[in-house]
Amino acid sequence: YGGPVPAPVETLFRVARLRQLMRSRGITEAATVAGKLRIRPVELEDSKEVRLKRLIPTAEWKPATAALLIPERAVPEGDVVGWVTDLLQQLTSPA
Repeated sequence: YGGPVPAPVETLFRVARLRQLMRSRGITEAATVAGKLRIRPVELEDSKEVRLKRLIPTAEWKPATAALLIPERAVPEGDVVGWVTDLLQQLTSPA
């Protein structure tokens, strides 16, 4: 109370904010599957698909399944929550 928030608590707040962002964008899943980060459902306009390829050349967007697939090696080891939050803010719009 009144002091700095402990790091684990701050991490929980950041994860909660990411989940709230995902919910506001209609995204129901973010999971690691077969060596890839899978986020879905994600609908990308043509311009957002071009931005994705510029940001992460190895990423794939599968329109048939509305899945965004990012190889684990493309995900930074540091602030993953912040990185995913920033990526979703750049590529998605509120539902």
